[in-house]
Amino acid sequence: MDAPYTAFAAVYDELMHDVPYDRWAGRLDALLRAALPSADGAALADLACGTGALTVRLAARGYRMTGVDLSEDMLRIAQEKARRMGLAIPFVRMDLAALCLHRPVDALNCACDGVNYLTSRRSLLAFFRAAHASLKPDGVLLFDVSTRYKLSEVLGGHCFGEDLPACTYLWRNAYDPERKLLEMRLNGFLPQADGRYTRFDEVHIQRAHSDRELRSALTACGFAVEQTFDGLTDAAPTERTERAQYVCRRLGSWPGEDGIARDELLHAMISGGQARVAAVSGGGLVAEAQKLHGLSRVATAALGRQLMMTAMMASQLKNAGDRVSTILRGDGPAGSLICTGAPGPLVKGYATNPSVELPPTAAGKLDVGGYVGHTGKLTVVRDLPVGDPYVGVCSLVSGEIAEDFAQYFTVSEQQPSLVYLGVRMDAQSSRVRAAGGMLVQPMPGCPDALIDALQARAAGIAALSHLLDEGRPLQAAVEETLAGLDLAVVERFAPALRCDCSRERVERALIAVGAGELRDMIDRDGGAEIKCHFCNTEYRFTAAQLEQLLSQAGEDAHGKEAAEKG
Repeated sequence: MDAPYTAFAAVYDELMHDVPYDRWAGRLDALLRAALPSADGAALADLACGTGALTVRLAARGYRMTGVDLSEDMLRIAQEKARRMGLAIPFVRMDLAALCLHRPVDALNCACDGVNYLTSRRSLLAFFRAAHASLKPDGVLLFDVSTRYKLSEVLGGHCFGEDLPACTYLWRNAYDPERKLLEMRLNGFLPQADGRYTRFDEVHIQRAHSDRELRSALTACGFAVEQTFDGLTDAAPTERTERAQYVCRRLGSWPGEDGIARDELLHAMISGGQARVAAVSGGGLVAEAQKLHGLSRVATAALGRQLMMTAMMASQLKNAGDRVSTILRGDGPAGSLICTGAPGPLVKGYATNPSVELPPTAAGKLDVGGYVGHTGKLTVVRDLPVGDPYVGVCSLVSGEIAEDFAQYFTVSEQQPSLVYLGVRMDAQSSRVRAAGGMLVQPMPGCPDALIDALQARAAGIAALSHLLDEGRPLQAAVEETLAGLDLAVVERFAPALRCDCSRERVERALIAVGAGELRDMIDRDGGAEIKCHFCNTEYRFTAAQLEQLLSQAGEDAHGKEAAEKG
């Protein structure tokens, strides 16, 4: 069985010959011009773009386009289509639930059932959170879905076929009303030059998301639904609508299901560009990490601080493939704390020993230093697509994390820095009330007087989390903390906690361990269970599935050997 949109990609455009792409692009253009302050030259990412039919049409209308899809075969066709039209459009292979754009855009579009391929609430929430992180403030998300009526009544239980010059296909559909899933089995036959046919088989699974489910997920992830339409019309959806179009607005900060204001991150300059500031309000992602990993109070404070620091560092990354990892290994009971950040910024992390609890310090504070340890190493790995990763290492100063990162910037990057990281928790319930962080770095040529002034404010910066806990917006809290230093915000982000693991990546890792290890898993264990430490997702492989990977590993090794001989 082929993966979806592999062999199918070559004939996709011909099979979609009846889709009114010109009208569709015109409709999207009209919606964007109504929703954006200025649509001319706006940055737009076309998600699940397929062969780029809408991407190139929107680019021709003046939008600065990026195409995103999971299928390499579909993207290859899209790239060639753009090249023939003289359009410079970057196309990126990426899963919707792991969306990670290197810079926020004005709008996102996900057409042609892309959201239907998100078959669980978890993946739906992951996508909407990633979409929020990928949009500028007040950015717009457009998407459409095939409705439950279409999947269950129009497609479910029916069989379609067509005999075209490029392909003969049979398309059989079965709808499961309990799981709200439509299974589409596609059997195609491609004519060859010798008169014979090559067969391909694909299975596509879509979920019928109700309007209530979509609105709930959108609200939880910081979007307001502004309008819904029946397909490409101005009419409102009805019970017999087959395609529903959504126009959603990104909110800057919003209450989540836990009651915590959603996270923000900003870049600013002070004193006319003499120093730069990164600041984050991270109560949401810290609370999510606490729940995900079952963190104790002290572990929540420790990992939360490191996650926020990693988010501030990740916000400086430029390209989609860039990564920064921070590893704390001290002599305390925490073991190791490991965090990774990607553009967005998107972060993930875990503690080796998440349930350890310690009594408070003599000052009544959470003993983060005791948990991490007072001696050990802080390692920072900057992994960029070009060249070898940069690895910086420094000794721990206190284990309080902020001081350790300040030491790292000064010693390893020769960049004197002020660092504050704080997590406020309810004493009774252990609920995360607020979390904030700030990184202040003098620019080259910064006068000594400003450096002295910043040093004098070091203690006052610690008020940031208190101000956030009182309900201050991030910018207002930073302005109050750095009052009199002429703060100018230059960029905003929406940090999020998200793991980018996938079954595909785990399969590649299993293949990489080699045939001997795979054979041992099959013969000794009868399969394998792989757990991601960052998100606790378990990937299970039967012996038969491992046999398939073993066969693929052999094919890869043979191909590599042949290439080396050639």
